Amino acid sequence: RPYPPAPVLLIQKACAALFLLIVLSAPVRAKAPFPVGLNYPWFQSQGEHHYGRLFGELDDARRAAIQAHFHDMQGAGITRLRIWLLASGWRWPERKDGRFQPLPKAFVDDLRWFIRRAHAHGIFVQPSLWDFYLNKQHPAYLTDPKVLPEVLSVVMQPLFAALANEPGLLAVDVMNEPEWGIDFLGKEDER
Repeated sequence: RPYPPAPVLLIQKACAALFLLIVLSAPVRAKAPFPVGLNYPWFQSQGEHHYGRLFGELDDARRAAIQAHFHDMQGAGITRLRIWLLASGWRWPERKDGRFQPLPKAFVDDLRWFIRRAHAHGIFVQPSLWDFYLNKQHPAYLTDPKVLPEVLSVVMQPLFAALANEPGLLAVDVMNEPEWGIDFLGKEDER
């Protein structure tokens, strides 16, 4: 692959140098010149990821642990936090008799509590609705013209309406790492 022309390389190097100068010249205790964020992997037990499926089941101990995490994040200058909500569709959204069910009120209440507590610590939350594993577990949720409208109307619209006025909600990702849902030259094991 040919290298870019010399003037382009010069501009790229100048931009990189300017970026480094801005970051290094900021006073140590000053606010970071760029948002600082992280992925919050929720809780794990015995190697199993729980992600957002525990919304709706937050007990006092988990709430206290989450608030301690927020306190530590705030002290470290974290201002953005990304979480997973429905991930691979393992637990939510629930289907009964082939029909999607709205997310439980307790799920939405816990998610709202999470966003508000993070915001109280100066942290904005960016949920990611799905994970690329959805392509393996429930591809119809995104591709079936009979299923997708129901997911949108029964699950997503009520969720978005419930969160519409949350000032701590930064944005919503549709999918985490969607590129891993691509069919790589027909190799089924890489989807």
